[in-house]
Amino acid sequence: MGRRDTLLLAALLVILVLLSALAGSRRAADDSGDPRASTWIRSEGGLAALYWTLQELRIPVARRTEPLLHADSLRGALAVVSPWSPLTEEEAGAVAEHVRRGGTLLFVSGAYDFGGAAYDTLGLRPVWLRGVSPLRGDDRAAAPPVPHRWTEGRARVAGFRRAFADTSGALRRPGAQTLLAVDSLPVAVTYPLGRGRVIALADARPLTNLRLR
Repeated sequence: MGRRDTLLLAALLVILVLLSALAGSRRAADDSGDPRASTWIRSEGGLAALYWTLQELRIPVARRTEPLLHADSLRGALAVVSPWSPLTEEEAGAVAEHVRRGGTLLFVSGAYDFGGAAYDTLGLRPVWLRGVSPLRGDDRAAAPPVPHRWTEGRARVAGFRRAFADTSGALRRPGAQTLLAVDSLPVAVTYPLGRGRVIALADARPLTNLRLR
C-alpha cells in the first residue's frame, strides 16, 4: 500500500470514528432534498461534507463518473459508497482485481441493497440490526469490539441501521478484523484481499452530511 493510499485510508477511518469537526466549518446546506449518498449532494443524506473534509485534510481525492470496467484504469485507494446503481458483475470483478493487485477499497453498502455482484464478490451479506425500523428512521450506536489503532479513543459511533451477517464469507478470511460492532454483529470490518485490503461499512449513514455536521 502506497503512502497516498495509507493517508486516504487513515483519513476515512478518522472521519468515521471521530466525526470530524472540520466539516462543520463548511456546513452542508439541506437545500436539495436528494437522498442519495453522493459527494455531489448537500442534503442531510449526501456526502458532500465528507469530500470537503478530505480536501481540508489535503488528502488527494477525485470523483469518478465513468463505469468501473477495467482494473487497469483504477489507481490507489477507491471508495464505492452506497452506490445508487449496484455494481455490475463486470464492475465488481474489476474492483476486486484492483484490490488483489495491491489497491485499497472502501466499500459502503447501499441503503437497501442486500445482495448482488459486489456483495457476492466481496463475501459480504448485510442484515438489518435488531430494534431498527427503517420507516421510523431508527439507528444504533456501534463500539469497537477489541482495541484497534483506527478506533483508538472513540467509545461509540452512532448512525448504523445495518450490519454484516456473521455468516459473511469475508469475515472468515485470514486477517479479517472487526472494527465496529453492534450486539456482536460487525458493522465495520477490514480484511486483506490478494495484495490489497478492503474496508467495508454496512451503512453509509455515519458518513453523511447530517452525522458529520
